[in-house]
Amino acid sequence: MGYYGPEHIARLRLIQELQGEGFNLKGISRLIDDPHKPAERLLGVRRTLSGLDEIEEPEVLTRADLARRFPVSDDEGDAVLAKAQRLGIVAPLSADHYEVPSPSLLAAAEEVVRHGISLSHAVENVAELQRHSEAVARRFIKLFLDDIWKPFAEAGMPDEQWPSVLASIEQLRSAGAQAFLVVFRQTLNRELDTALGELTKRLSEGKR
Repeated sequence: MGYYGPEHIARLRLIQELQGEGFNLKGISRLIDDPHKPAERLLGVRRTLSGLDEIEEPEVLTRADLARRFPVSDDEGDAVLAKAQRLGIVAPLSADHYEVPSPSLLAAAEEVVRHGISLSHAVENVAELQRHSEAVARRFIKLFLDDIWKPFAEAGMPDEQWPSVLASIEQLRSAGAQAFLVVFRQTLNRELDTALGELTKRLSEGKR
């Protein structure tokens, strides 16, 4: 007869999480047997970071709700809705109901449409933001891997350095988001100033 305690349950949960991340049992065994316990520590950080995200309560809308908020023709609405689904802005629940994972993102799209931007252009802009954000995020992750994780791993992952390594992940996350927002605002202001200057010049020349 075997007796199992909390430590066995914790190990089974760890195995389940690693399987969910795509690891096979051989790789999981290697990670669990590592005396530095990197899998447990990094998964713990992932859970912590997930808890630090701004939690938005998903919203469920009908097709009629979407049509009221974004009044466009049926043909345009079908095309934009399909693209919004591909981008993860909305997710179909049934033939007539859709889940909105981030109501604030949908509200932002609604706001720019209210001020004259076409719905299709607003959705295309979300796609552009996703592409550029992914590229910037990868650059910050590369900084972490090259400058923090690699020296740490080459040093044998000393136990006393784990706290600072893990803390650097959250610091990088926070600093990266802040830097991205600041640079975007500065760039947007410069581009807007250039565009307005060009418009002013064209008007002075009698052009529209």
